[in-house]
Amino acid sequence: MRKRRVLVLALLLGAGWVLGRTAPASAADRRVKQLAPKYQEWLADVAILLRKEEREAFLAIREDYQRDGFIQKFWESRDPYPETPRNEFKETWYARLEEVRRLYGNITEDRARMILLHGPASRTWRTDCQLALWPVEIWYYARSERLPAGFFLIFYQPQGGGPYHLWIPAEGTDVVVADRGREAQSGPTRSNGINASSRGAANIDGLTDFERILDRSCGDKIVLTAFRAVQRESELNSLNFTEYPPPPRDTEWLATFLGLSTDLPKGAGLPGDTAKLTAQLTVGFPEPRGNRTLVQVVLAVPRKAIAEAHVQGQAAYNLLVTGEVLKDEALEESFRYRFDLPVLPNPSNAGETVPLVFERVLRPGEYTLVVRLDDLDGKRSFREARPISVPKLARSAADPEAPAVAAALGAARQELAEEVGTLKLVPPPGETATGGVRIAAQVSGEAIRKVSFALDGKPLLTKAAPPYSVTFDLGTLPTPHTVRAVGFDAAGKEVGTDE
Repeated sequence: MRKRRVLVLALLLGAGWVLGRTAPASAADRRVKQLAPKYQEWLADVAILLRKEEREAFLAIREDYQRDGFIQKFWESRDPYPETPRNEFKETWYARLEEVRRLYGNITEDRARMILLHGPASRTWRTDCQLALWPVEIWYYARSERLPAGFFLIFYQPQGGGPYHLWIPAEGTDVVVADRGREAQSGPTRSNGINASSRGAANIDGLTDFERILDRSCGDKIVLTAFRAVQRESELNSLNFTEYPPPPRDTEWLATFLGLSTDLPKGAGLPGDTAKLTAQLTVGFPEPRGNRTLVQVVLAVPRKAIAEAHVQGQAAYNLLVTGEVLKDEALEESFRYRFDLPVLPNPSNAGETVPLVFERVLRPGEYTLVVRLDDLDGKRSFREARPISVPKLARSAADPEAPAVAAALGAARQELAEEVGTLKLVPPPGETATGGVRIAAQVSGEAIRKVSFALDGKPLLTKAAPPYSVTFDLGTLPTPHTVRAVGFDAAGKEVGTDE
C-alpha cells in the first residue's frame, strides 16, 4: 500500500517532487558522506527547500570556502526583504526546524514537513471516531502565505502506530478506516471515495459508506467536513501545491554564483590536458587608497596560445578573468572581468604576450588570490592560486603643492565645506567586519538636513536629524559590501555623498 501511495503522489506532482519520501541517488549519498559534518547537517536542514539543481551544484563544489559562499547566497536568494539587515525567511525556517524536532523528533514525517513548508495550523483536531478510523489529525489553516484560506490537511496513523501520513484522496479511504470499523460496514458494495457520484456507490440517503461511518461514529461534524474539503481541493488540484517548497526570490542566483566559480572543468589541468592555457601571473602594490592598498594584477598570456575570433572582418581576442580573494580560508570577494581585445594588424611587431591588467583594493593583510582565465574562443583555461601579502603603504612625502599654496587651498576648501556642507562615512574599525556594524556619516556645514543610507545599492534608511548613523547586519561570513550615504538639503537637493 505504501508503494502505491508514493506512485500516486508522483503522478499528482508531475515532476516527481515527493519531498522527503524519495531517497537520493547513491552517488549523491557518497558525496554527502565525504562532506564535513556542518555541511551534512545543513543539507539535512534544507533538504525539502533545495531544488534539484541547487543540491547538485552544492555537491559538486570542491572547496569549503565556496560551500560557505553557496550557503550565504542560498539564504540571500530567499530573503523576502533584502533591503533590511535581517533575513526573515532564514529566521522563520530555523525556528520551525527547532519546533518540529521538539514535537516529532525528526523533520521528515509528513506533519513536520507541512509545518516547515506552511507553518503551524490555525486549529487542529485529533480523533479515531470511536475506533472506526486509525488515529487521525485534522489541520485547518484559516490563512497561510501559500495555501488557500480555509484549507484542511488530514494526517492518519496506519495500524495505529508509527509516523503519521498526509492523506491524499487518490489513495482511497481504505487506508484510514481501521479493521474494526470495516465490520460495521454492510451492503454488497462499498465506495472508497467521498464523492458518491464519482464512484457510483451512493446509497439511497445520498451518503457513501465511508461518509456513513463518519456520520455515525464521529461525534464532531468537522471530520466529515474536513474529508469533503480535502476531496474538493484534490479535484481542484490545490493539494499539489502543498508539497512544493517556496521558490527563491532571486531565481537567477545559482547561475550567478556558478558564473563566479574559479574551478576548472573536469579533467582540465591534468597531465596531457589540451585545454590547459599557460599564463604568467604577477602582483604589485603601486599605491595606497585611503587605509587600503591598490592591488594590481597582470596576466601575461602568450599571444600564440590565444584563439582569434573574426566578426565582420575584425579579428579579436575574447578572454574572461574570474577571481576570488580569500582571507583566513574564507571568501572575501569575487570578481569577473571581460577582455575583448582587437588583434593588432601587424602581429610581427606585437609583443609575444597579451597583458591583461585588473585591480582590486584591499586592506593590508594576508590573502590568497585565485585567478581563472578562459579563452572563450579557444576553449582553453588557466588557473592559479597564490598567497599575497598586501602591505600598508604610507602616503608620499613629496607634496606637489608648496606650503603656502597648500595652506591657501586648505582654507578655501574648509570655507567651501562650511558653506555647502560635506559628508564623510566613518568605516568600522578593524580589517573585517561581521554581524551588527554601526556606520556613521560625519556631516559639516549647515546645508545638509537629512542623510540617506544604502547597502549594496539598495536603499535602507533615511535620517532626518543627527546623529546620522545606521546599523547594518553583515552576516557571519566576511563578504564585501558597499555602503553609500547621500546628504540632501532642505529642498531635497543632493549636497554631498560618500561611499
